[in-house]
Amino acid sequence: MLHADWSRYRLLFNFVAITSRARMAFKDTYFIRIYDDCDPKRIVITESPLFAGLSAEDAPDYEARLDRVCRDVGTWNYTEDETCTLASAESSIRFALECGAAALRLGQGSRDGVPALPTQSPWTRGQRPVTINGLVWMGDIATMSRRMRGKVEDGFSVIKVKIGALDFDAELKMLKTLRDIAGGDTIIRLDANGAFTPQEAMERLQRLAPLNIHSIEQPLRPQYAAELSDLCRHTPIPIALDESLITRPADIERTIDDLLRIRPQYLVLKPSLCGGLGCADMLIRVAESEGMGWWATSALESNVGLAALGAWVDDYKPTIPQGLGTGALYTNNIEVPQLRLEGQYLWYRP
Repeated sequence: MLHADWSRYRLLFNFVAITSRARMAFKDTYFIRIYDDCDPKRIVITESPLFAGLSAEDAPDYEARLDRVCRDVGTWNYTEDETCTLASAESSIRFALECGAAALRLGQGSRDGVPALPTQSPWTRGQRPVTINGLVWMGDIATMSRRMRGKVEDGFSVIKVKIGALDFDAELKMLKTLRDIAGGDTIIRLDANGAFTPQEAMERLQRLAPLNIHSIEQPLRPQYAAELSDLCRHTPIPIALDESLITRPADIERTIDDLLRIRPQYLVLKPSLCGGLGCADMLIRVAESEGMGWWATSALESNVGLAALGAWVDDYKPTIPQGLGTGALYTNNIEVPQLRLEGQYLWYRP
């Protein structure tokens, strides 16, 4: 019979990470240990990465819901697809359970516990890496310039820059400096985290366009769906939806309807925020059928969650860099020896 228990863990940042939405010095996450009392060698560890203040399921009773889910694990038949039985779980919990059930079906597990990988692929066998983008967090111009130089020296061909917390004129001047540092061949993605207002968004995008920006994530907050739709039709810079895709599994059809009305150029998929792996798969199918591009990024998971995301996204054989390089953010990340970050390549070496 299967059993499960959970624990909370506080990840500590190397620096105060600044976005237009928040300043973060730590992030709490949860781990679920799933094991079979008839086979002590089959222990897997999976991550339920609640993002406080952002996850749709962030509420005081979250840990009580984890208690209920762990009690219910004993009813699993993990040799079969568990997707339908996970329909009531929230996004982060469902992500954890999907990874755990898949790992058990694939025969993963050890006496000490291993991170749950939802698929077996060339990446999980160490045969190829997942290419990732660099990430430059907000700061003063000297700090951001230093971070940009570091990413260029490390060989990143795509670099994402967080924006939206500064005066826009000062930010635009800073971005011109960062473009000069990066050079013309480096692809720059911007992430505004909903910092613009509907009244100013188009003018700001027009001023950013000469910097040869690949895309900008979430220029408006999700509640401005109609304005986002209009912006996507006329924007000089391709728009990627991120926070607009945050949902619960039960609401995924509504999220897809909103997506088809807004019609962005790209989707930024965080499975633990957008309903879990199954819901992220649905969003990818919609995007590809509608001619929208996509890439996956972390929701600041630990190395346990990053390993699961790397395995999942590799199944799609992505051709553009993914946003899975956040493991180095923490001073106390969970050790996953197989996970290696080498420049712009994320490897899993079993």
